Amino acid sequence: MANQSVAPSSTSIDDAVYDLSPTQRIVVLLVVMSATTAYSSSVLISSALLPKLQGAFGATQDEVSWTMTFNIVATAVVTPMSGWLAERFGRRSTMVWCAFLFAASTFFCGASTSLNELIFWRIVQGAAGAPLVPLSQAILLDTYPRSQHNFVMAIFGMTNMIGPSIGPTLAGEVSEAFGWRWGFG
Repeated sequence: MANQSVAPSSTSIDDAVYDLSPTQRIVVLLVVMSATTAYSSSVLISSALLPKLQGAFGATQDEVSWTMTFNIVATAVVTPMSGWLAERFGRRSTMVWCAFLFAASTFFCGASTSLNELIFWRIVQGAAGAPLVPLSQAILLDTYPRSQHNFVMAIFGMTNMIGPSIGPTLAGEVSEAFGWRWGFG
């Protein structure tokens, strides 16, 4: 008897990992897009707030720029750890805890009373938000069938480009109207 390999049917290749209804898939997409858009907008928010932060803390331009630098460094350090975190603690738990820590650190950025405190919370914010993007992609690829991956990743990519575009502008307008603390809100 010859060893015959049976090719998987086209439906089994195109099945999503999670058996969800179309409405449930859209909800997953919207939640994931919201989390990553908030994160991607937060990376550049402090660029719009730098002059206000400089005045509020009596800091030099070099000192206040650390709020951006350390956030980006924390992101760069933690992003490669996303796979390990998801494997160790589970994708859902990692996503939920990172989103919670990101939201809490964003609140504490606005509540900071010193430049050192703000820099600390920006580090936490970058580290907590870093896994959101790769985990979101993995969740979406598992949620949608392979035939819809290109479409879903295109939508996901567009929302990740909207965040850095709108975030600093919105934060600048809000900080002009209500103060720099609200720029992080």
